[in-house]
Amino acid sequence: YGFLSENSHFAEQVEKAGLTFIGPSGHAMELMGDKISSKKLAQEAGVSTIPGYLGVIENEDEAVRIGMVCLDPCCSFPSLLDVL
Repeated sequence: YGFLSENSHFAEQVEKAGLTFIGPSGHAMELMGDKISSKKLAQEAGVSTIPGYLGVIENEDEAVRIGMVCLDPCCSFPSLLDVL
């Protein structure tokens, strides 16, 4: 079950077969599967989130540039490296 529990296609196929998937819908898994899009979705819903960079970081040089100009203490190099 483990790896299938976070597989949106599996959840959709279970529901399509008329069974009940115990867990989030496939659509919810797709929305929450990406850190940036899930954070934007949470903010749109009014959920408190940790401040930080919301764009896609393409490479290490860009991560360093963003880290150097980021004045918010919540936006630190460990946080940036976590998304690379």
